[in-house]
Amino acid sequence: MEVMYIYKTPFNGQLLNTMHDGAVDFTGERVETPTFDANNYKMGVSITFNNPLNFDQYNAQHGGVLEMTTEDEFFKMLQEWENNNICENFKEITAERWEDLLNCLPPKRWHDYENLNIFFMGECFTGKIYTCCIKDRNTGKYYSALRRINETDEEIKKIYLESIK
Repeated sequence: MEVMYIYKTPFNGQLLNTMHDGAVDFTGERVETPTFDANNYKMGVSITFNNPLNFDQYNAQHGGVLEMTTEDEFFKMLQEWENNNICENFKEITAERWEDLLNCLPPKRWHDYENLNIFFMGECFTGKIYTCCIKDRNTGKYYSALRRINETDEEIKKIYLESIK
């Protein structure tokens, strides 16, 4: 059973809904059913949707501006949207700002790469995008940018060097 991903056009980086077996997942009449363990202790609530909508009905409710795609294609679109709308070039910051970003939460991926001291702030901006910070040991200058935490050191250095030209 393939999951289809529903988004609004033009794509704005958001997943609107998902669809399984021809039915949009979170539509229709919401039914909450309590769940209990073997001792009749209430464990939580199971949520289902009776009379779910198909894609054409759901699209009509949203003014006909929706599209659907596969999971792989959705995440390719999302990555391209993030590249164009969230990820940024490195900008120079003060030593104090660099220290604030380093010390506010435990850093991620804190390491040296060639002449660069690199870390990612401990909290994400969104998804896999974090504030990446660099101290250039050659110049003594500090930089930061919103970047993907899974970028390689080579990618980070390349973007950094292009940013400071």
